[in-house]
Amino acid sequence: DLEVVGDANKRFQLATGAKVRVVGDADEAAKVWGVSVDKVDFQPLGVPYYSALTSIDIAVVPLADTTFNRGKSWLKAMEFSMMGVPVIASPTPANEQLHRAVGSEWVQLAATPKEWYSKLISTSIAINFRRIADQPRPEMDTSVVAGLTMEANVGAWKSAWERALNRAAKRRLSMMAGRV
Repeated sequence: DLEVVGDANKRFQLATGAKVRVVGDADEAAKVWGVSVDKVDFQPLGVPYYSALTSIDIAVVPLADTTFNRGKSWLKAMEFSMMGVPVIASPTPANEQLHRAVGSEWVQLAATPKEWYSKLISTSIAINFRRIADQPRPEMDTSVVAGLTMEANVGAWKSAWERALNRAAKRRLSMMAGRV
Protein backbone atom coordinates (compact mmCIF):
# COMPACT_ATOMS: atom_id res chain seq x y z
CA ASP A 1 0.00 0.00 0.00
CA LEU A 2 2.58 2.48 -1.23
CA GLU A 3 0.29 5.53 -0.99
CA VAL A 4 0.46 5.38 2.84
CA VAL A 5 4.02 6.74 2.70
CA GLY A 6 2.87 9.81 0.74
CA ASP A 7 5.79 11.96 -0.41
CA ALA A 8 8.13 10.77 2.37
CA ASN A 9 10.36 8.64 0.12
CA LYS A 10 10.59 11.41 -2.47
CA ARG A 11 11.50 14.01 0.17
CA PHE A 12 13.99 11.59 1.74
CA GLN A 13 15.64 10.85 -1.61
CA LEU A 14 15.87 14.57 -2.42
CA ALA A 15 17.27 15.40 1.03
CA THR A 16 19.84 12.61 1.20
CA GLY A 17 20.49 11.36 -2.33
CA ALA A 18 19.57 7.87 -1.12
CA LYS A 19 18.63 5.15 -3.57
CA VAL A 20 15.20 3.65 -3.21
CA ARG A 21 15.24 -0.11 -3.75
CA VAL A 22 12.09 -2.19 -3.89
CA VAL A 23 11.42 -5.86 -3.23
CA GLY A 24 8.32 -6.21 -5.40
CA ASP A 25 6.79 -3.98 -8.06
CA ALA A 26 9.48 -1.33 -8.58
CA ASP A 27 7.65 0.28 -11.52
CA GLU A 28 4.54 0.84 -9.42
CA ALA A 29 6.62 2.18 -6.52
CA ALA A 30 8.39 4.62 -8.84
CA LYS A 31 5.03 5.82 -10.17
CA VAL A 32 3.33 6.19 -6.77
CA TRP A 33 6.32 7.69 -4.93
CA GLY A 34 7.58 9.79 -7.84
CA VAL A 35 11.17 8.64 -7.35
CA SER A 36 13.67 6.60 -9.29
CA VAL A 37 13.64 3.05 -7.99
CA ASP A 38 16.04 0.13 -8.27
CA LYS A 39 14.42 -3.28 -8.25
CA VAL A 40 15.79 -5.98 -5.96
CA ASP A 41 15.68 -9.07 -8.14
CA PHE A 42 13.40 -11.83 -6.90
CA GLN A 43 15.31 -14.58 -5.16
CA PRO A 44 14.10 -18.04 -4.21
CA LEU A 45 13.07 -18.44 -0.59
CA GLY A 46 15.94 -19.39 1.69
CA VAL A 47 19.49 -18.05 1.86
CA PRO A 48 19.32 -16.19 -1.51
CA TYR A 49 16.10 -14.41 -0.49
CA TYR A 50 17.34 -13.39 2.96
CA SER A 51 20.70 -12.30 1.54
CA ALA A 52 18.85 -10.07 -0.95
CA LEU A 53 17.00 -8.40 1.95
CA THR A 54 20.33 -7.28 3.41
CA SER A 55 21.00 -5.20 0.29
CA ILE A 56 18.54 -2.67 1.72
CA ASP A 57 19.60 -0.23 4.45
CA ILE A 58 16.12 0.75 5.70
CA ALA A 59 13.02 -1.34 5.02
CA VAL A 60 9.70 0.40 4.49
CA VAL A 61 6.64 -1.78 5.10
CA PRO A 62 3.57 0.36 4.38
CA LEU A 63 0.03 -0.94 4.87
CA ALA A 64 -3.19 1.05 4.59
CA ASP A 65 -5.39 1.05 7.69
CA THR A 66 -7.98 -1.51 6.55
CA THR A 67 -9.68 -4.45 8.25
CA PHE A 68 -7.80 -6.84 5.94
CA ASN A 69 -4.39 -5.29 6.70
CA ARG A 70 -5.08 -5.19 10.45
CA GLY A 71 -5.31 -8.99 10.20
CA LYS A 72 -1.94 -9.37 8.43
CA SER A 73 1.08 -10.78 10.20
CA TRP A 74 4.38 -9.07 10.94
CA LEU A 75 6.22 -11.41 8.56
CA LYS A 76 7.77 -8.83 6.18
CA ALA A 77 8.88 -6.49 8.99
CA MET A 78 10.20 -9.44 11.01
CA GLU A 79 12.17 -10.82 8.04
CA PHE A 80 13.97 -7.53 7.51
CA SER A 81 14.60 -6.87 11.20
CA MET A 82 15.95 -10.36 11.79
CA MET A 83 18.41 -9.78 8.92
CA GLY A 84 19.68 -6.65 10.71
CA VAL A 85 17.77 -4.18 8.54
CA PRO A 86 15.90 -1.47 10.50
CA VAL A 87 12.22 -1.32 9.57
CA ILE A 88 9.68 1.47 9.40
CA ALA A 89 6.21 -0.06 9.23
CA SER A 90 2.57 0.90 9.43
CA PRO A 91 1.12 0.56 12.93
CA THR A 92 -0.93 -2.59 12.39
CA PRO A 93 -1.60 -4.67 15.51
CA ALA A 94 1.01 -7.25 14.42
CA ASN A 95 3.65 -4.60 13.66
CA GLU A 96 2.93 -2.91 17.01
CA GLN A 97 3.49 -6.27 18.71
CA LEU A 98 6.75 -6.78 16.81
CA HIS A 99 7.85 -3.23 17.69
CA ARG A 100 7.33 -4.04 21.39
CA ALA A 101 9.10 -7.40 21.03
CA VAL A 102 12.27 -6.27 19.23
CA GLY A 103 12.45 -2.58 20.15
CA SER A 104 12.44 0.67 18.25
CA GLU A 105 16.03 0.24 17.05
CA TRP A 106 14.75 -2.45 14.69
CA VAL A 107 11.07 -1.68 14.12
CA GLN A 108 9.60 1.81 14.14
CA LEU A 109 6.00 2.68 13.38
CA ALA A 110 4.73 5.47 11.14
CA ALA A 111 1.14 6.40 10.34
CA THR A 112 1.47 9.66 8.38
CA PRO A 113 3.77 10.84 5.58
CA LYS A 114 5.35 13.26 8.08
CA GLU A 115 6.11 10.36 10.45
CA TRP A 116 7.48 8.21 7.59
CA TYR A 117 9.83 11.02 6.54
CA SER A 118 10.95 11.74 10.11
CA LYS A 119 11.66 8.05 10.78
CA LEU A 120 13.55 7.69 7.46
CA ILE A 121 15.77 10.65 8.36
CA SER A 122 16.43 9.57 11.97
CA THR A 123 17.08 5.95 10.97
CA SER A 124 19.47 7.07 8.23
CA ILE A 125 21.37 9.22 10.72
CA ALA A 126 21.58 6.33 13.21
CA ILE A 127 22.86 3.97 10.50
CA ASN A 128 25.53 6.45 9.44
CA PHE A 129 26.61 7.05 13.05
CA ARG A 130 26.97 3.27 13.52
CA ARG A 131 29.03 3.03 10.33
CA ILE A 132 31.31 5.81 11.55
CA ALA A 133 31.57 4.23 15.00
CA ASP A 134 32.50 0.89 13.46
CA GLN A 135 35.43 2.40 11.53
CA PRO A 136 38.89 1.67 12.92
CA ARG A 137 40.28 4.57 14.91
CA PRO A 138 43.53 6.17 13.77
CA GLU A 139 46.52 5.78 16.03
CA MET A 140 46.78 8.74 18.34
CA ASP A 141 49.94 10.82 18.55
CA THR A 142 50.59 10.61 22.29
CA SER A 143 52.86 13.68 22.23
CA VAL A 144 49.85 15.78 21.17
CA VAL A 145 47.60 14.21 23.80
CA ALA A 146 50.23 14.78 26.50
CA GLY A 147 49.90 18.54 25.93
CA LEU A 148 46.13 18.38 26.51
CA THR A 149 46.17 17.08 30.08
CA MET A 150 45.20 19.16 33.12
CA GLU A 151 48.68 18.72 34.52
CA ALA A 152 50.29 20.13 31.36
CA ASN A 153 48.01 23.19 31.39
CA VAL A 154 47.66 24.07 35.07
CA GLY A 155 50.32 26.80 34.84
CA ALA A 156 48.57 28.50 31.90
CA TRP A 157 45.22 28.31 33.67
CA LYS A 158 46.72 29.72 36.90
CA SER A 159 48.26 32.60 34.94
CA ALA A 160 44.97 33.33 33.13
CA TRP A 161 43.04 33.42 36.41
CA GLU A 162 45.64 35.69 38.00
CA ARG A 163 45.40 38.13 35.05
CA ALA A 164 41.60 38.08 35.26
CA LEU A 165 41.68 38.76 39.01
CA ASN A 166 44.19 41.59 38.56
CA ARG A 167 42.00 43.21 35.87
CA ALA A 168 38.94 42.92 38.09
CA ALA A 169 40.84 44.45 41.03
CA LYS A 170 42.06 47.36 38.86
CA ARG A 171 38.49 48.00 37.65
CA ARG A 172 37.21 48.06 41.23
CA LEU A 173 39.98 50.49 42.24
CA SER A 174 39.25 52.64 39.21
CA MET A 175 35.56 52.73 40.02
CA MET A 176 36.28 53.58 43.68
CA ALA A 177 38.66 56.38 42.63
CA GLY A 178 35.95 57.82 40.42
CA ARG A 179 33.57 58.07 43.40
CA VAL A 180 35.95 60.03 45.60
